[in-house]
Amino acid sequence: MRLVVQQADWASVRLDDQAVADLFDELVDAGRRPESFARVWIHTHPGASPQPSGTDETTFARVFGRCDWSVMAIVARGGASYARLCVTTGPGWAVELDLAVEFGDDFPAAAPSAWQAEYDACVRRPPPQAPAAHEPRSPLEEFDWNVADPQETHDEQYD
Repeated sequence: MRLVVQQADWASVRLDDQAVADLFDELVDAGRRPESFARVWIHTHPGASPQPSGTDETTFARVFGRCDWSVMAIVARGGASYARLCVTTGPGWAVELDLAVEFGDDFPAAAPSAWQAEYDACVRRPPPQAPAAHEPRSPLEEFDWNVADPQETHDEQYD
């Protein structure tokens, strides 16, 4: 699993197109085929619900709809999860998958400090936008999303 350069906040993400293209080039140059690395979309939700949003469904259909198979997986705050396998060959079908994420056990390949370094290098907050004169500011805009406790930001690390 790898992160690419992106702008992300609590409710949205915008991947850098050039970073995605560079990753594809790197993996293809290493002998991998796109169908072996570009079929699974794993992301997080900031709330407790892992159910796909309308935006998730639209994005999944747009990005993965031409693949003969693909998976969307979502982990929500608190660990609730959702996963679905979609197959488009033949009559096409989809099935929900069991998904569990183990947050409690450390193992060498997890490399938390390496993941944090990759997150810090790749994920940027979008520039703040001033609200329109007639729109009140959302309380969410005032929230400090840079919480120091790693448990509070754990799910954001994998967007």
